[in-house]
Amino acid sequence: MTDQNPHTPESSTTPGSKLMQTLWKGRSTKGRIGVVVLGIVVLSAVTAPFSSSKEEEVTGPGPPISTEVQETTVPAPATDTTVTAATPTTAPGTAPTVTTTPATPATPAPATTTRPAATAAPTTTAAPTTAAPTTTRPAVTTAPTTTLGETVSQRNARLSAESYLRFTSFSRDGLIGQLEFEKYSTADATYAVDSLNVDWRDQAVKKGQDYLRSMSFSRQGLIDQLIFEKFSTADATFGVDAVNTNWRDQAVKKAEEYLQLMSFSRDGLIDQLVFEGFTQAEAEHGVNEVGL
Repeated sequence: MTDQNPHTPESSTTPGSKLMQTLWKGRSTKGRIGVVVLGIVVLSAVTAPFSSSKEEEVTGPGPPISTEVQETTVPAPATDTTVTAATPTTAPGTAPTVTTTPATPATPAPATTTRPAATAAPTTTAAPTTAAPTTTRPAVTTAPTTTLGETVSQRNARLSAESYLRFTSFSRDGLIGQLEFEKYSTADATYAVDSLNVDWRDQAVKKGQDYLRSMSFSRQGLIDQLIFEKFSTADATFGVDAVNTNWRDQAVKKAEEYLQLMSFSRDGLIDQLVFEGFTQAEAEHGVNEVGL
């Protein structure tokens, strides 16, 4: 018996093969898996009429074959495109419709709001303390001491004598003579000096030291100078010996002072130092030291 079916499997699969090639192009690996599945479904739909015709020819008509194809979904990651194979509702050989589901865009995380910095409480400044004004009591001026029975002129002479002794040293007679020079009477001047109760020997020591700070002297020359200042011979001698100076050194200084004023021969300078009260040995030592 001759096969009367005008369609052959090779001719029936040609449209499906072209559809497969068209869908195969430009797909990723997962997309190609979906195309393969879709191709199998389409190929089954296309070859189904031919298979049923042969069965009917051999065994007779049978129960109708359902061509309904269950929808197949190929899983894909969230960022990829999902291809859904739908049941063909068109005639065999027509390309199925491909539905593309767009990926859900990522929602950005909400921006973090920075908490405002805490504001420090204002510093409270303590009110300045106002000190009570200090009242300074003026110094009390002490009235000059008046000795019982002392006259005004006697008191003034005494105050003048105290002032002189604060400035320099004096002998008793020298201070009385100074007050007389200030026009105090001899009685008032003598009263003032004797009322002070001064140690005149101590004054002689201070006067001798004052002279040696300004110029050089021999021992006898300084005693003579203190006697000239109206110290007694005893007070003058005590004061000079109390200064405890080196008289040989004083001879050298005196020789240098004379040579700064004028020229001297050796013997002439020795004679001048002896005249100043130095001993012969002290004078020769001084001249030798200055180079004569």
